[in-house]
Amino acid sequence: MKLVPGRLKQLCNTTIGASILATLILPVLGGLIYGFAWPLPFPADPWGSITIGYLAAFIILGGSLPCYLRARLHVSMIWAAPRFIRGVASSVRSGIPLHEAIERVAKTGIYGVLGKIMSRAIARVKAGMDFDKAMATAAKEAEDPVVDRLTSLLIEAYSAGPKAHDVLDASAEYFTILEEFLLLRDAYTRPYFAIVYLMVGVYLIIVYIVVNVLLAAMTSGELPFQIAIDPQKLAILFYWQSFVSVIAAGLFLGKILYNNARAGFFHAAILILLVTTFFALSVFGPVRLPLGTAPNVTTAVTPTTPA
Repeated sequence: MKLVPGRLKQLCNTTIGASILATLILPVLGGLIYGFAWPLPFPADPWGSITIGYLAAFIILGGSLPCYLRARLHVSMIWAAPRFIRGVASSVRSGIPLHEAIERVAKTGIYGVLGKIMSRAIARVKAGMDFDKAMATAAKEAEDPVVDRLTSLLIEAYSAGPKAHDVLDASAEYFTILEEFLLLRDAYTRPYFAIVYLMVGVYLIIVYIVVNVLLAAMTSGELPFQIAIDPQKLAILFYWQSFVSVIAAGLFLGKILYNNARAGFFHAAILILLVTTFFALSVFGPVRLPLGTAPNVTTAVTPTTPA
């Protein structure tokens, strides 16, 4: 199955909306099944929350996949366009007609989806379609501003006739400036990927210490004082707070890395899976980190107010 950016865009608009709606409904459905942790609008059972979390993660993952693939294709075309136009300009300067130069450069196989789109455009030209219409069809197929600009420049170069190389040289300079900007932006934004994932990991460690070490000790009678807080309910609150926070973190990554917040739902789904697995194993489950010992929050005694 070939990945067509335009079709992926349409699929993204449909699936992302459906996945968001399902994610909003799932916690309410879980509350109806397992009971609500009043006054919190979430399931009262910790394993009910974990189940809903996994379901939501896989729904978001499936719904966001077209948006993520579309964003990755957009990025790949942005990076390929400057090299592609320089290759075409070099071929035209050597005396090759423009449409043959486009075909030769596109068939080198190093320009990814952009090369495939341009190869299909030249195939239409060979089948009898006008060059301008073939380029317009390619732009419509991609539905991408970079391809729109590229095809417009190629149409202008084709209309210039013998002076096509002058138009292509000027276009190459334009795309070289774009490439330099992309390199600079990538150098500044790429570290955010690791920073966001690292911050989520640090936050989970803090939650573990608060719930399974400090709070559980305060409510289990191991200390000379107790507090009237249900550690299980607080752990559920921390889980859903983490759930919402990593969705926001994923949207931030999508905007920073791909200039497309919807593509960030893919990262949000990955983070939800990590958070849910951590809570299932180390907060609600039996796995203990070497950060201190305390009763499991799912079996800790319900605190009572001291007389």
